[in-house]
Amino acid sequence: MSAADAPIDDHVIVAVAVTPQRLAWGTWALFTGMSILLAGMGLFATLVAVRAEVEGFGTVVIGTMSAAYYTGFMVGSRITLRFLGQVGHIRVWAALASVLAVVILLAGVAVHPVLWVVMRFLAGSCISGQYIVAESWLHQLATNTTRGRLLAVYGTLTVVTYAAGQLLVGTVDVGGRDGFTFAAILLAAAVVPVTLSVDATPPPIVVPERMSLRRMWSIAPTGMTSTFAIGVITGGALAFAPVYAQRAGLGLVAVGAFAAVPALGSLLLQIPMSALSDRTDRRVVGVAAAVVATGLGALLASVGADSLLGFVAMGLIGGVLFTLQTIAGAYTNDVIPTEQMNSVAAQLVLLLGAGAGCGPLITGIAMATGGSGAYAVTIAAGSATLALYLLVRIIQHPSATRAIPRNAVAVIGRLYYVPATAASLGRRIRLRRSRR
Repeated sequence: MSAADAPIDDHVIVAVAVTPQRLAWGTWALFTGMSILLAGMGLFATLVAVRAEVEGFGTVVIGTMSAAYYTGFMVGSRITLRFLGQVGHIRVWAALASVLAVVILLAGVAVHPVLWVVMRFLAGSCISGQYIVAESWLHQLATNTTRGRLLAVYGTLTVVTYAAGQLLVGTVDVGGRDGFTFAAILLAAAVVPVTLSVDATPPPIVVPERMSLRRMWSIAPTGMTSTFAIGVITGGALAFAPVYAQRAGLGLVAVGAFAAVPALGSLLLQIPMSALSDRTDRRVVGVAAAVVATGLGALLASVGADSLLGFVAMGLIGGVLFTLQTIAGAYTNDVIPTEQMNSVAAQLVLLLGAGAGCGPLITGIAMATGGSGAYAVTIAAGSATLALYLLVRIIQHPSATRAIPRNAVAVIGRLYYVPATAASLGRRIRLRRSRR
């Protein structure tokens, strides 16, 4: 076992990494590696969707590819948690990034729908593992006084760098191998800062305490159901955004921009909406957000992707949906014991992946039968269904409490509070009671 992964060294580092300065030195390598990795994944995901449309794979096949990606999310979340308890964060990170690079290169070498379904499955398995590695690493390094800022930085970096990767699709030849090669190079480069930094402070290697789905359901079924539903809506929306834009007649640069604006929209809405959910019943904020997403979906259906208003609507849709995902995870996580955080993070990824695996199939079938306009309609219909579900839950169980009582937060905190939203990890200052 190397010094970087030694449990006793990790315990010592974590114990002293309590100031923002120490946290910055202890996490810069992870942040850098994650940023490079997500830029490569953003390019790969958009390139695959555009290339599949160029090759004439068909709407249902493209949907199947995306469904395979999110099915891989579910598998990867289970496997990664096991390996974290055996070999530690750094080794798992390096192994997954290496496999991802190989997958991307293979996808560029052999362009075939069956192979690409397999490659997308493997890519989803690996990237979900990378998210679990990063988010459990950050959670265990943070304290209640630093968690919000630390995860806010992480959330911003993941959104910006993934969107930057999507924009890169306009700079490569989608009909050749160069785009795949460049994406693989980024994946390989992402290993370097994490594995070689002397300042990296991974958590100790421990066997995580399990939290079964049945146990989670007994605590917060609303959060779990909402996470799955948001996966369905978001999975379909993100998988077919490049296809929808391309069929609207947009050029490659514009297609990349249209695929990137949902992530950029989350930068505008993530903090204020999540902070509001900390002040009141999260389900009420969820209902409002889902109603807004319904209206935005209807707006996109009426104006199309080939207009400025369509870009704005798509950006706001992404901002609302990503924030809904955060709120649903936080609602589930408010009552989870600290020692079960890693397991719950994996279960949330599992639920999100299950929903996101269904989403592209639903959207693909809808677009195959109803035309490109069905893309926005599925977003509106899914969001309306979620809003109705949350409203029913509020009526059935109206007594949910706030995560943090308003009178326990200073005035400045009410204005500028940054919640721990990136992965819905981290326990709130006061645990909420189990709620339905």
